[in-house]
Amino acid sequence: MEGTRIISERIKHEAQKQGVKVKDILSYYEIDKNLVNKLANGKDTGTQNICKIAEYLKCSTDYLFGISDNPSREKGSLNNLSENELSIIQLFGSLSDTQQGELIGRAKMMIEQNEESYKQKDVG
Repeated sequence: MEGTRIISERIKHEAQKQGVKVKDILSYYEIDKNLVNKLANGKDTGTQNICKIAEYLKCSTDYLFGISDNPSREKGSLNNLSENELSIIQLFGSLSDTQQGELIGRAKMMIEQNEESYKQKDVG
């Protein structure tokens, strides 16, 4: 099974990236020490242990299963956002639903005004 090989490779990759030995993860959860080898050889071992390993490595199960190429557990990871963007998200969360709606409306208006301004510069 190709899928189990992917899981094996990704577990090894994430463990190495984090400076952790696979055997230490398996030992921590009292998982069969041959689990990763079984996966590499195409044997289906069930998902429970894979979930525990993902938890230990702080990566997503989607990544380990080969569904995603992003190891982050966060949907739409915030790692690439600027300080200003992170500040806006934090402030936005402290607003009421009504205020959030108003702010979204104002932001859309500002974007439209910028687009109009650019169009006028291109024409003129």
